[in-house]
Amino acid sequence: MPFQFLLNFAHDDSFFYIKTASNFSKGLGSTFDGINHTNGYHPLYFISLVILFFVPNFLFEASPEFLYRLDFLYHLVVIVFMQYYIIKSLKNVFKKDFNSISVTILIILLSVFIFIRDFGMESHLACLIVSYFLYLKSIELNTGENKIVVKSLLLALLFLTRTDFISSYIPFILIIDFFIGYKKKQYIITSFTILAVTILTYYSINFFFFGSINTVTGKYLNSFPAIAISSNFDTLFADPAKFYNQFVRILIVFVSFILFVIYYKKIKGTEEIKRKFYLIIIFLGTGGLVFTIIHLLYNKLGIREWYMTLPTFVAIIMIVILLPKRKDILNISLILSFIFFVSIFYGTRIMKLKNVSGYEYAKSLNSIVKENERVYQIDFCGVIGFFSDRNVVNGDGLINSFEYIDYVNKGKIDEYIEKYNIKYYSTYTVVNLLEDSVYTDRNFSHMVNGKIFRFPASSLILEKQFKWNHIAFDSDGKWYLFKFKQGKNIE
Repeated sequence: MPFQFLLNFAHDDSFFYIKTASNFSKGLGSTFDGINHTNGYHPLYFISLVILFFVPNFLFEASPEFLYRLDFLYHLVVIVFMQYYIIKSLKNVFKKDFNSISVTILIILLSVFIFIRDFGMESHLACLIVSYFLYLKSIELNTGENKIVVKSLLLALLFLTRTDFISSYIPFILIIDFFIGYKKKQYIITSFTILAVTILTYYSINFFFFGSINTVTGKYLNSFPAIAISSNFDTLFADPAKFYNQFVRILIVFVSFILFVIYYKKIKGTEEIKRKFYLIIIFLGTGGLVFTIIHLLYNKLGIREWYMTLPTFVAIIMIVILLPKRKDILNISLILSFIFFVSIFYGTRIMKLKNVSGYEYAKSLNSIVKENERVYQIDFCGVIGFFSDRNVVNGDGLINSFEYIDYVNKGKIDEYIEKYNIKYYSTYTVVNLLEDSVYTDRNFSHMVNGKIFRFPASSLILEKQFKWNHIAFDSDGKWYLFKFKQGKNIE
């Protein structure tokens, strides 16, 4: 498939995972930039990528393009199994009521909100784990067969998929599985033991190798005890991309949950199997609401796009269950959902090529910057760092080190750049940076580390067109690569 088309399915942060995992599989350690050792990722998806990349990186010098295509294929496999288990779950519970039209509507809605996004992120893996859990519960509700060890392992894997699920999804899954399950005492002992061992092992490894039980990303993003909900809501409404994406999905999640709870309270005479399955979905939905609220309250960057994937996945299951079983209504829903899918897919994956200019800039940067030289970039450096195959230091700190965060917090980014002999500064802009033969970058640096970067025109090494095409808006500007003159570019 055309590579520029495939790039549309990933986020910039996707390449933090992919490049760090590739470096690890090469024996370079847990590093994105070749300088800083980092734990700024969730472990399960990272480990799976390390395993996936080990063979090609061992046998030959795998290009970034090859590794991304391999990761893309990996996600397609996850999506196939995710579909299989969720469809089997619903068929086991609803039998003939879940007919071919309902199946098609489910697949179309999942395609819009789940399958055509988040490649390179952990969210698809989380949806697969939840799908398999629901599949096991559907069998259990029908036969009484309770696979306690497997379900307990799934909870541990869910924690490793996103460690912050320990305060949202996992408690609610434990509660509902206990109350509607069998062999309660054995279940509690097994699930708590496996979960406790997994959690203790993970945090111990973090402390031993990085000196903190937290991830560097968690430390950077966590605003607790300060509440960030006001600024996060302002961003949701002010940023067209976030309004179109995150806000719309938050709305879908909350409205679907409310309607589903009302539906559950009103139905009478429903089979016990269905009522128990409804309760499982409600508790999963509650976990999603708690997860969303926690990030709105205490995440400095608010709700990232892939955060809403699992909550939306559960919301789509609710929507399909809520659809009336009348054939005419199902047919209308099918037609509308198909039109919706075509418009979204065409508008966001075919017409809008959001990562292409970054990819082209990365390839140009590769031809200028030597393999052992270092580049500092604050935003949008996932694509640049991965496809340039150069040591690009992640300036926003999300895939960096605790040492870097300390330098930023103390306002000593100039000392950090000098210490690690960083020779280049990379940035992009949609405004004019040039005035009186001086380029002044106020776009990101002052927000991250309180510093402003200035470069004389003679420091400009590379200039290319920047384009960001989104269904909500388009941006045009410039990519810039400057060369540092030690101590003379930072104020």
